[in-house]
Formats: sequence, C-alpha cells, structure tokens
Amino acid sequence: MAVANNGDSSLNARLAKCEVCQNGDIKYTCPRCEVKTCSLKCVKIHKSELDCNGERDKVAYKSLSRFTNLDLLNYRLMEEITRSVDGYHRDQSKRFTRTRRELPYHLNQLKIAAMKRGCQLNFLPQNFSRHKSNQTFFDWKKNIIFWKVDWVFPQADNLLMHSERLLETEKLSRAVSQFLDPNQQKCQALQFYQSVGWNNICVLLKAEGVKKSNSRFYDLDLSMSIKANLKGKFIVEYPTIYVIMKDHKLMYNIIDSDVEEETPDVCFPGNIRAPSHEKKAVESKPKNLLFDDDISSSDSEEDEGKVNKHKNKKIKRTEIDIPSYDVLIKQ
Repeated sequence: MAVANNGDSSLNARLAKCEVCQNGDIKYTCPRCEVKTCSLKCVKIHKSELDCNGERDKVAYKSLSRFTNLDLLNYRLMEEITRSVDGYHRDQSKRFTRTRRELPYHLNQLKIAAMKRGCQLNFLPQNFSRHKSNQTFFDWKKNIIFWKVDWVFPQADNLLMHSERLLETEKLSRAVSQFLDPNQQKCQALQFYQSVGWNNICVLLKAEGVKKSNSRFYDLDLSMSIKANLKGKFIVEYPTIYVIMKDHKLMYNIIDSDVEEETPDVCFPGNIRAPSHEKKAVESKPKNLLFDDDISSSDSEEDEGKVNKHKNKKIKRTEIDIPSYDVLIKQ
C-alpha cells in the first residue's frame, strides 16, 4: 500500500494544473523558462506575456545537481557554431572586412593622386555602404580627380544633397550655386537658403581623422577651388560639406587651420600600421646620458643655476649669529 501511495503522489505531482489557465493538466514544459502548460493556446499566451522564444538557453548556468542528459548535449551548440562560421565563409560580403588588405589598382591610383595634392584620402572596407556609394574617380589621362560630395543643409531640416563627379578645379562657390539658384534647384526646403543670398552663407567641411571629429569642422573658402580647399585635409571616401548661415557659425566647433591636429591610431585598407610592440620598443629604448646629444646647453646652465642657489642658501644659514644659552637666560 505504501508503494501505491508513493506512486499516486508522484503521479499527482507530475500531472499538476496548468500554470497559465489553472484548469487543464499540464502536458508541456517550456525548455527556456520551464513554465508548464496544457495546450497550444496556453503556450502562445505564456510566450507573449513573458516574452519567451521557447528555445533552451544553451549557455545558461546550471549547477551539477540539476544537470540532465539534455544539458550534456553540448555538441549541438558546437554544430550551430560550425554552421554559422561556414555561412560567414560563404557570404561574399564578409570576405573584405580586413583592414590589412591591399587596395585595388584604381583606388590606389586615386589615393596617390590625392596624396600628391596634399589630401590624405582613405577608404573603408568593401562592404561598407559609404564605400559602395563612393563615385570619386581619378582620370589618369587628364590627371584630374572627380569628387563625389555630400552637401548638408542644417537650416533645411538637415537636407542631404549629392554632387557626383565634381571637377576638382571647380570653384566651391560655383559648386554650391547649383543648390542656391532658384532656376536650377526648385526644392522647397532650400527656399530659405536661396532667399538669404551669398553674403550670409558659409561652408564647413566635416572633420575626419582628428579627436572628437563627430562635432568638429574646417572652414572653407568659397573663392577657392575644391582642390585647394581639400589640401591638408583628412578625407574618408569623399568629403561632406555643411552649408550654414554666417550667424550660426559660432555654434560649430571649427578647427584652426594653423594648428596641427594629431590623427588617431586608425588603420584603413591599404594602410600599413606598425605593430604596437615595435612602438613600445622605440618608446622604451634607454638613453645613454653620457653620449646623448639631445641635452642642450640651456639645460646644463639651468642645473648650474640651481646648484649655485642651493650653495647660497647654505652660506646664508651659516652666517646667522645665534646667541648662546647663557646670554638668552640673562635677557
């Protein structure tokens, strides 16, 4: 009888009521949150209320006392990882994400041409959307660069316009005129810019390759060509130019062109960056102070001056006349 009672109690514990509707006997247990349900309807309700996907968490912590045979099947997790890795190898867009990669011939020629003009041009990996939309190219027969330029108009709800294959010798004022001339551009969002006139407009280049580049700009000269304005600038793919009102110029963090800006330690495709351990070796190289020519004469003069001051202080201390103890008592 005792055996029968134990069997009935275990059967009642196993066939408890549904945790969702509290009516039917349980038939299913969620592999993830272990909620017991009685029907498909209750399963869907528990998934929607608890935001549960019904999949077992393969990497969740579980003590040894709660381990079951299902928890020991880790080869399923390894199979999924192997399948995902194989999928990445088959995906063409995932093959060109390495930065230490040589540039194609036409991009390398474009980069060299920009470098000769004093512009440091860099490219993103092949599957980046900014790289795919870049239509800048170098005509080696005419030795001319045709730039793609993005124009941003902050006072027109950050309207974004594009200029594809803009000649580098063209003046910046003429390039902007296609948007400010009502006869050429009839966009209603640009009516405010078209009404203020040239005297109240200035252009800024979005800074790249400097610290806090997200909020920094270069001031450009409308009377100069695009080639002259990009000289000495760091460009990623193609320039982004902001057209703003002169009254709003103080709202932007403009970089002084006379101050040299340090470029961050960023590696782009086609750029070879020295390993970090080599940099550390150069920085930590000991100096021989006996044969170091970097020590200037001014430093030695400063050291001699400090020594003389120290000697003078000692001399002053010795010249102080301190009376004896007997004399102090009589006073």
